[in-house]
Amino acid sequence: MRKLSRAILTFYLPLALVGLPMLFPLYWLVISALKSPGEDFSIPPTWFPRQPTLHAFRAIFSGQNAAFAQALVTSLMVAGATALLAVMVAICGGYALARLQFRLRHLGGLALLFTQLFPVAAILIPLYLFWARIGLHGSCVALIITYLAQAVPVTTWLMKGYIETIPVEMEQQAWIDGANRFQALVYVLLPLIGPAVGATAILAFVGAWNEFVFALALTGTDPRTKTLPVAMVDFMGQHGVQWDCLMAAATVATLPAVVLFFCAQRFFQRGLTAGAVKG
Repeated sequence: MRKLSRAILTFYLPLALVGLPMLFPLYWLVISALKSPGEDFSIPPTWFPRQPTLHAFRAIFSGQNAAFAQALVTSLMVAGATALLAVMVAICGGYALARLQFRLRHLGGLALLFTQLFPVAAILIPLYLFWARIGLHGSCVALIITYLAQAVPVTTWLMKGYIETIPVEMEQQAWIDGANRFQALVYVLLPLIGPAVGATAILAFVGAWNEFVFALALTGTDPRTKTLPVAMVDFMGQHGVQWDCLMAAATVATLPAVVLFFCAQRFFQRGLTAGAVKG
């Protein structure tokens, strides 16, 4: 009993004090989406809907807002493709930086990090002109490649740090048994770097899922290529904001990332911490 009381005072209580204020915006987002029209502006505010309704959720998937469903599918496709490609490139790049000995290896690794120093405002117009010049502006391909260029440097360094924690002798034993370097990577190293793969996939997916500026500039006006953050702007019109629909859309946009993180949080935590130190 004394241990339980000590755990509550030293761990759970501080965790609640820190976590509850962080979760309150999410709570307010959800209950605002469940309120009836007009209740969002009631004074004093209601901390729980008087008559919970799913009207806003039905509205964003029907009528003039039917394009929101297409934006949901597009976001899933773009974020999923970005995560998959980022993991594949990160495994190859991280392995090369961690295991292979070649000239300019350290310079190449630093060059990857150097690409993260450029702010979005500095590269937005050149990217827009580039994709327009080659005829890919307004396509999901341009968006996926742009997101991939943003994700690869971070995911590659994360994978490099994790691979360096695995003894090279495990691969050398596979080489002695007749495996080549690629076979040792696939059959020996890859099963051991599962946490890093999960962490890099989550980082790449969430980054592409939440991004707004590039999506707004590169997808054009075609509703088939709009992503969720861009589609949510449609609820903010010239004559007002559809707050109930906007809150419902934000709730729907939050769910995939939250579910993905909770399903893979063990891999995410291990992947981030294992490559942080050597030894």
